[in-house]
Amino acid sequence: MSDLASKIFEDIRVKKLIGNSGTPTATIGSSFTGTVAVSGNDMAGTVTVTITAATSFPTLAPYFQLNFNTAYATAPAVLFWPANASAALLSGIYTKLPTTTSVQLASANAGTAPASATYVWHYHVIQ
Repeated sequence: MSDLASKIFEDIRVKKLIGNSGTPTATIGSSFTGTVAVSGNDMAGTVTVTITAATSFPTLAPYFQLNFNTAYATAPAVLFWPANASAALLSGIYTKLPTTTSVQLASANAGTAPASATYVWHYHVIQ
């Protein structure tokens, strides 16, 4: 086995993984009124959705779409998890329509969102 080939199969040990892309953008889902903010990069970060008007939303409605700063070669795996109590209380949340340039976080269930609600999720993207 060549020296290069043997190195491919070794463990990689790092103290930290630090993304080197710019900050992604995000848009709020069309069923909601409010704002969405992103901090982080294409590898990991935080999305904050602030609902400013009470609304009913249909089944499969996206809360937001995260638009990567740099496109991936293939659609990556994207993990979201709640970062505040309001987001943790939501049920039926799933990753919808991952592509090379974006991903949505959506609700499998129809429901209502109260005015003045803030939902925060962390994300991690793996290619």
